[in-house]
Amino acid sequence: MKKFLHSFVRDEDGAALPEYAILLGLILAVSVAILTGMGSSIKTIFTNVSTALASAAAGSG
Repeated sequence: MKKFLHSFVRDEDGAALPEYAILLGLILAVSVAILTGMGSSIKTIFTNVSTALASAAAGSG
């Protein structure tokens, strides 16, 4: 068991923490860029939905 743990700790195969951190940073950067670019479109959609709901509420009362 001790030999297994020692070899597990020393094993350098696979992705290491810095590689995961870089990947996470790239994913976050792309996500922010996409959401920033779509910001005005999303705002327009929510404004249209809000207006439609307000009209429906005023018409049903």
